[in-house]
Amino acid sequence: MKITKVMLRRAGMREGQAKRLMVQCGHHAEINEAWCVAHLEVDWDWAAVRLLPPAAWSSYLEATAPARRAHKEAMATAFGRIAETLP
Repeated sequence: MKITKVMLRRAGMREGQAKRLMVQCGHHAEINEAWCVAHLEVDWDWAAVRLLPPAAWSSYLEATAPARRAHKEAMATAFGRIAETLP
């Protein structure tokens, strides 16, 4: 998949964010797993909702389901631990 600054702006990304992201890539970026991992500052859920076609969106949800579950468990554990320390 290829993205451009124009695509990001049309999808609703703020000008400064799109510019910072694309300054490293020139006019466009070929998106792959390595590129995404190298750009962890991107909210990939935001990007998935706005840039992926519907068929790819369902694949994204399926692929991210284990990480979403792990994240929810980690957040619940952290909240519980902190809550235990409060009066």
